[in-house]
Amino acid sequence: MNALQKCSLTTWSMGCYTSSGIAAEAASRYMKNSLFRTFWLLAVAWGILGATTPLFAEIPPVFVYQIGLSPAVGGQFQHPFDAAVDSSNNIYIADSQYDRVQKLNDNGTFMFAWGSTGTNSGQFSVPRGVAVDSNNDVYVADQNNHRIEKFNSAGTFITSWGSYGTAPGEFRNPTAVAVDHDNNVYVSDYYNGRIQKFTSTGTFIMTWGANGTGNGQLGYPLGLTVDASNNIYVAEFGNNRVQKFDSNGNYLTKWGTLGAAPGQFNSPQDVAVDASNQVYVADASNHRIQVFTSSGSFLAQWNNQGNGDGQFSFPTSVAVDRNNDILVCDYYNNNVQKFAADGTFIANWGNQTTNGQFNYPTSLSPGVGGAGTTTTLYVADTHNDRIQKFDAAGTFLAAWGESGTNAGQFSEPKGVAVDVSNTVYVADSQNNRIQKFDANGIFMSQWGTGGTNAGEFNVPTSIALGHSNDVYVVDSQNNRIQKFTPGGDFLLQWGSYGTNDGQLIGPASVAVDRSNNVFVADYFNHRVQKFTSSGVFVAKWGIAGTNDGQFDFPAGIAVDPSNNVYVADASFSYIQKFSNSGQFLSKWGSAGTGPGQFSLPLAIVIDANNNIFVADAGNNRVQVFTYPPALTVALLNPNAVLISWAPPTLLNLNLEKNTDLKTTNWLPVSEVPFLSNNLSRVIVTPTNRYQFYRLNKAP
Repeated sequence: MNALQKCSLTTWSMGCYTSSGIAAEAASRYMKNSLFRTFWLLAVAWGILGATTPLFAEIPPVFVYQIGLSPAVGGQFQHPFDAAVDSSNNIYIADSQYDRVQKLNDNGTFMFAWGSTGTNSGQFSVPRGVAVDSNNDVYVADQNNHRIEKFNSAGTFITSWGSYGTAPGEFRNPTAVAVDHDNNVYVSDYYNGRIQKFTSTGTFIMTWGANGTGNGQLGYPLGLTVDASNNIYVAEFGNNRVQKFDSNGNYLTKWGTLGAAPGQFNSPQDVAVDASNQVYVADASNHRIQVFTSSGSFLAQWNNQGNGDGQFSFPTSVAVDRNNDILVCDYYNNNVQKFAADGTFIANWGNQTTNGQFNYPTSLSPGVGGAGTTTTLYVADTHNDRIQKFDAAGTFLAAWGESGTNAGQFSEPKGVAVDVSNTVYVADSQNNRIQKFDANGIFMSQWGTGGTNAGEFNVPTSIALGHSNDVYVVDSQNNRIQKFTPGGDFLLQWGSYGTNDGQLIGPASVAVDRSNNVFVADYFNHRVQKFTSSGVFVAKWGIAGTNDGQFDFPAGIAVDPSNNVYVADASFSYIQKFSNSGQFLSKWGSAGTGPGQFSLPLAIVIDANNNIFVADAGNNRVQVFTYPPALTVALLNPNAVLISWAPPTLLNLNLEKNTDLKTTNWLPVSEVPFLSNNLSRVIVTPTNRYQFYRLNKAP
């Protein structure tokens, strides 16, 4: 067998070296299939009868570790929409982001989950509503699949009904489901503006309502519930009110108008009734729960916006358990909270405010130690209104910030950048300002206010620092970039709304290369634009599409030490790499929750050692990657070879050998590496005509 044939039998990215010269095959299939498995490698084969020159193909970065507990873990939630309780007080949560239903016991302890993304039986596409009947069977409003699915209490699929349409028994985005005391099933048919009633097996009984604002008409009905007399209460998102009907759909009463005063609503999402016929309404955009009599007289409210215990950020569901305690699904805080009927806080499940956990991380920046090495990482934990600080291994060090408008407080911090002195700049997006802190989170100064003038902002979302310490800010809703001194003095601005060169639509992030060129992720234009440090347009690349070099909402942008440009694509959930001039080089990542998979990757940053940090916002985590070091080989004499590689800063590696790439019998190299000129080196003595070497991630 000749050397080329031997290489062709493998799927490694490698060079094959024999006495007759070089035969090489760069095969990407293995890399793509194995990139995030237990090990990764660069293989070198040495032909004992002659010296050769190594040949390598570029290998994508490899996953090193993550910071933060993914909400895909049982008992954690990502945008929980609804809750229901069975006869044993077990709790069922419609966990919409992960297309599943979670079951908890009455203490909030995770029991199990079922469901996955898809259209088959037992799968979901945004499960929006959940209800339980007297037999403890579970009904799920599978919103984007336009159907109702029925399961037993163990999550075993029983039946389903519905499809897209306007005829009886069809749905256009069913958003809620409720069951009366006769086990009849009621469904909020959102875009059809109606309520449909079925038997427990899905046989159509009747419908009522039509789009409108009159009595009995419905404006985008969301949540609904049934009281002890089988009366039906419907929360109308579009009309900002609650309507009450009897079980045959006859109109009884209504209450509520748009507003923030007691008895008014702003985007009511759900409604529930307790054993005393008190009515609870999840008033989402007012971030509160309101309590009424069954006829609509206001009784009380719990309104404390924030991310702490008893606080809300867009509550989407309210339910009553067997003890008359109240369960609230808090959409943006990604938790389920439990209260007594008088509003006294009892418990919080799925809480993502613990130090080291995130609730929608949107930006990050490495701190700098000696010799330019990364020693710390700062993360904008957006929905927790704080900045978190970690060491290079991902260990939590500190956090600062809370919800508010005072100095050191935040309202959705969405950009963070750290200068060479480890001064921290934060884009406080909803407060329309930049705040400046020392490395320990001590407030130093701030600038900016809401507006369109120079130095004013309308949702600043990203910060980058030039190599002369100038501060570049993405002023997203003003569709421009503003440039400041480190002290906040305005220097210049560029950009306006539009699609022409130099114009922007909702720019998401900014990065600066070593020549002070400025790169902007032009989010809604699906492109990257390049400017000089004074805002002069240089180049652009990308259009909307799925091919290499195309984008679907580019969100994060970064430049590596070699001036290559990386772009995080929020919708496609991957990272693309380009040359400084926009030539496509490579990409990696896919949608999911595993290592190297993403859900809304919104920011990316690269340190001086080519370590890559990605804010995986939808998975509530930060993922860290690094490039495998290239192995180089030099023939010292006919019986000895010198192998060298640059040791990565975030990985421990073992050098291993094999004589046949078709086997898995890799053995550790017995020779001890030594460090010379910042390279790990080892002198080896191959014992076979074909000797292969790899670097393997240490366990």
